[in-house]
Amino acid sequence: MNLPVSDGYAAYLRLWIEAFEGNLTGIAPDLWMLVMDAVVRRFGTIAHASEKISGTIQKSWGVPLVEVASALGIADGPLFVQAELEQRVQASYVASRLVICGALDELKISPPRCDSSPWHSPLELAPVAPFGSWLTPQTQAELRRLVIDANFPPALFRTMTEDLDIHEVDERLHLNHLVLGKFFQTLPDELLDRMSKEQSWDRSSWLKKEIRRREVAWSLSERQ
Repeated sequence: MNLPVSDGYAAYLRLWIEAFEGNLTGIAPDLWMLVMDAVVRRFGTIAHASEKISGTIQKSWGVPLVEVASALGIADGPLFVQAELEQRVQASYVASRLVICGALDELKISPPRCDSSPWHSPLELAPVAPFGSWLTPQTQAELRRLVIDANFPPALFRTMTEDLDIHEVDERLHLNHLVLGKFFQTLPDELLDRMSKEQSWDRSSWLKKEIRRREVAWSLSERQ
């Protein structure tokens, strides 16, 4: 670790202990998504939240974000705070979350814990609200659960509700389209059928192409 001793680094190590002991419940994938939503609500915009948290990290660690990211092997380099706020990071990733948790503690808006200290002022989390999609809340919730369980970035489930083809999804989130294709193949038939009926989809969309792929595969199996 080519980093100077600092309050930020010390807090990061303490947070690892909290995480291993199960006290820092706020970094669990489901809750972390709500934490990021709550932080954005607190600061008004992703840009403002990113600026405030990034500044706090740099001050407490004593080095630029790029050096923190490099030393800890955090993807997205100096943009890792923004990536977390945009929920473009894999559901199981931990290092960047702990760095951000240290900054949130410093800002007195701590993530949820089993046992909060008097100096912790936990964020008020709100349930995930349905967003600008014609898909029903039930369908959105089911899709979100499948995305998180498969360890994809939470932002994927929102992107999958848009009328995009697989390469557009890949380009937006920087996920390999071959990996995405394999994930799409695991989605339940009933879910895809429901999604196709709840809103309109172009024939080139990832959803229509996956439904067509299954129809062709079923037809071929029937002929054998």
